[in-house]
Amino acid sequence: MNRINDASGCDGAADISGVSGSFTGGSLTSGSLDFSDPGSVPSGGSDVSGPFNQIGTARIDGTSNGVAQGHALSFTWTGTTRSNSCEAARSSRRRQQRERLQRLHLSREAQAGPKAATAIS
Repeated sequence: MNRINDASGCDGAADISGVSGSFTGGSLTSGSLDFSDPGSVPSGGSDVSGPFNQIGTARIDGTSNGVAQGHALSFTWTGTTRSNSCEAARSSRRRQQRERLQRLHLSREAQAGPKAATAIS
């Protein structure tokens, strides 16, 4: 997880939960599909890198009459991010600029008058 300070006076935070793994088909004979919570990047305004690289192993066996059986794996986690009003302010300015350009475009179309229709036969 990284926090990049791209504007002075702005801050943000990020958090991710542990990972919970589950499966269908077969039996878990060793290891785990779960990973612990890697922590968070706390609120602040400087660049921060919170690298995490968790490695795990698990063995799932499943046979029926000597034929291998399929497995389905599922992993779930939650993540949150927070940014103060700097991002909202930049987003609002971009939206206002986009709306001004749309109004300008519509105004120019109105000044150009109606367009002639072309008949296709």
